[in-house]
Amino acid sequence: MPEETNPKGSSFTPEPEYEFDACYVTMKNQSTYSLYNADIVQNCGKYTIKPETNMDQESQQYFVMKGRADAAMGCDGSVAYEVGDIGMGIVTFYYACPYTHDNKASTECSSPVVMLSLYAQIGELNAEDWGDDPSKWGKEGQVPLRGHPLSVLFVIQDKPTS
Repeated sequence: MPEETNPKGSSFTPEPEYEFDACYVTMKNQSTYSLYNADIVQNCGKYTIKPETNMDQESQQYFVMKGRADAAMGCDGSVAYEVGDIGMGIVTFYYACPYTHDNKASTECSSPVVMLSLYAQIGELNAEDWGDDPSKWGKEGQVPLRGHPLSVLFVIQDKPTS
């Protein structure tokens, strides 16, 4: 990044701009379990709206991660939560909107009590835009490989009992 001179004559390196190749993430916790102790990761880019540390049952949240103007990797991050009481497993959500590679979104679940699904579209969608009608969310698990910004909806639900 080039050095600039401030009005008093000393030089400084300006903060990089974080506005490109964004991930707009909505999480809908439709389960009867709260999520705790988030492990929030930013591999590339930064959160302009950060994920919540805890998430109540039957709630939703929205956060944004943006890539740097001078970084081909765009943004790449994840958030993981403990499910319910201790020992009920971990759920992890991954998202990436790079400038030069394929978009990505995925989940991992080690919990026996919840199941995860994801939906993704190109465009700047927030929790209100996704709404509550699953028929408008698109095809589950399909992530558009190209295009910016990437909006991802992660849904957490109770696993059906047998």
